[in-house]
Amino acid sequence: MAKYIAFRADGSVDTGIGHIKRCLSLAQKFMREGFQVLFISRSLTPELEAEIKTSGADYIRIPTTSERENRYFHSAWLNGTESDDASLSREILVKYGCESNNELSLIVVDHYALGKPWETELNSLAPLLVIDDLCDRSHHCNWLIDQTIGRQKGDYLALVNSDCQLLLGPQFSLLRDEFSQWRPKSLTRRKDIQHVNNILVTLGGVDKNNKSLMTLSALEKSHYSGKITLIVGSGNPNLYSLEDAISKSLNKIRLVINSDKMSEEMTDADLCIGAAGTTSWERCALGLPTINLVIAKNQETIAENLSQAGAAINFGLLENEDDILRLKNLIDHLISDVAILKKLSEASSQVCDGTGLHRIYSTVNEKLCLM
Repeated sequence: MAKYIAFRADGSVDTGIGHIKRCLSLAQKFMREGFQVLFISRSLTPELEAEIKTSGADYIRIPTTSERENRYFHSAWLNGTESDDASLSREILVKYGCESNNELSLIVVDHYALGKPWETELNSLAPLLVIDDLCDRSHHCNWLIDQTIGRQKGDYLALVNSDCQLLLGPQFSLLRDEFSQWRPKSLTRRKDIQHVNNILVTLGGVDKNNKSLMTLSALEKSHYSGKITLIVGSGNPNLYSLEDAISKSLNKIRLVINSDKMSEEMTDADLCIGAAGTTSWERCALGLPTINLVIAKNQETIAENLSQAGAAINFGLLENEDDILRLKNLIDHLISDVAILKKLSEASSQVCDGTGLHRIYSTVNEKLCLM
């Protein structure tokens, strides 16, 4: 009988695409090791659904309901109730196992609106791994991953069962192999940087509030005259306004939609203006100097802790014309003093080496073999 891993995660305009992306990284590792993978989702963009299917994983959608609850800060993201979600997920897993003649080995859940009640019901089917970075609700699981820099076991001790194994910090970041492969080249080229010739702007796969446009405005006002690479997702609701701004800009802006070469794009960049989300660890693995924008509440801790480590600049919120001017001034300061960028690069490269995926797989699979 073959074995399979189940993932429960969503990706939408509200939740962003980071949860699905990091789950896909782990899923692909398990698939390379011979496991079949099933994704269960309630909200998923067409682009993410296609990416899951292209990866070789199976996909089943849970229907949304009109019922809502406010048990957690992000409960509204579930488009249903936690108990309903648990029941439906359980039914899917039992039916899928029977129909595919596969044995369920592990359940991975990455959702801010699911916690201990959901996990307790599903944990009876298979060992459970939780991916979280909020540290704001109770869990019942075998493993918990939190990639946040500075996260300590004491942060979770009151929130997890006593036998839960905590995998904390960027050393357990869920990065695709391409980042560890490009790391040597990226770090080497940064040692000799003399000028900023390419600024990368990447503010999430959705960026529903169009911080990308505000960032382009800051760059337009700055003294920077080099290349700008703007990477967005095809699910970005502001593509028209971005394309219009680019067509009118005096800057040399290259728009990339759904890049499949992020490691190369980051390696080629001299400075990044990015969201302080899951791509923070990608940039650290490649030593890419970064101005972090906080575009969601759950990014505040990441941005602040990276700043404290000297690994990135925490710009904070980009909300109005004053913020645009502040960002413009910061860009001018950085492009005039590359010594700052070299220090940021060195510090960020110490945060994450890009091999967290292998640490996670080894840790989890070792115990699965004993169960």
